Amino acid sequence: MAFLDKIFRWGKKPFKQGEKESSQPKQGGVSELKSETAPIAVVSNKESGLFANVLIRPHTSEKAVSVGPSNQYIFEVASSASKPEVVLAVKDLYGITPRAVNIVRMDGKHVRFGKSLGKTKEWKKAIVTLPAGKTIDVYKK
Repeated sequence: MAFLDKIFRWGKKPFKQGEKESSQPKQGGVSELKSETAPIAVVSNKESGLFANVLIRPHTSEKAVSVGPSNQYIFEVASSASKPEVVLAVKDLYGITPRAVNIVRMDGKHVRFGKSLGKTKEWKKAIVTLPAGKTIDVYKK
């Protein structure tokens, strides 16, 4: 807070009226600053887990299994995920760049728990289309 800095001198010596601030540059100024950069370690995304929270799980339903032969796979993705993030996640996890990605937001269903009403959570699914001849095994055991 700038207006309090005029009143209080946080962590500084009290300023006496007779003293002048030194006009000499302090040691370690900008001209003497040497940049020491450490070598940057290259880490693959699989090790760092950058896309671990984008693809949540493969969506298993009758329709999801039926579109498998046409090189389409359906994944449940994070609600904040975008198409480019899904492309990078599939490329990182499975090593295949998708040909197309379609994202659909699914509304939660209204349900009842006894007398009380409720709603299941809303979620997002991504329909990933792979190039011809490429397959991935999403249902590993």
